[in-house]
Amino acid sequence: PREVSASGMSLVLDAEGAVWSWGPNFKGRDQSSPSGRPGLLGSIASTRILQISAGRLHALLLTSSGGVLAFGDNSGHELGMRNRESCALPTAVGRFSSSGGCRAVEVSAGENHSCAVDETGALWTWGSGINGKLGHGDGRARGNDWPVSARVPKRVDALAEVRIRHVCAAPRHTLAVSSDGRL
Repeated sequence: PREVSASGMSLVLDAEGAVWSWGPNFKGRDQSSPSGRPGLLGSIASTRILQISAGRLHALLLTSSGGVLAFGDNSGHELGMRNRESCALPTAVGRFSSSGGCRAVEVSAGENHSCAVDETGALWTWGSGINGKLGHGDGRARGNDWPVSARVPKRVDALAEVRIRHVCAAPRHTLAVSSDGRL
């Protein structure tokens, strides 16, 4: 395997760029039932995948063209779509599709939120924003100062002047590392 990622589901990116998945919480396999055995995501066989990230009930895939594919549970908008319908098969996240205007260079799936870093170093987040983990508020819990969720990818304006190199979406927070090594 070239890369592995596990949370509520497990993903493997093999040397040829194919994605394999399994696990009891997995909702994105081409077959409709959960499985404890690895299964190939055949619906994306012709797409070159560079990175995988498994969240609790959803997953993100970074394509070689800078696109982001998402699948699994969408109850918290973690797939970056305007509705809350879950997707059994990998589906393009609009902002990072061929017509969306942004090229992603890294993705990270959290418990019920998602993150991407674009080629300019901008950080984008979407999904559940409970506890401010999306970074769209001022950090102080004063009523509803930050949105509970972002339905589609939204740039983290507080970091507009910072070039982000890496991002990690944890269950209850998000960490980002800048190009000059600041956390």
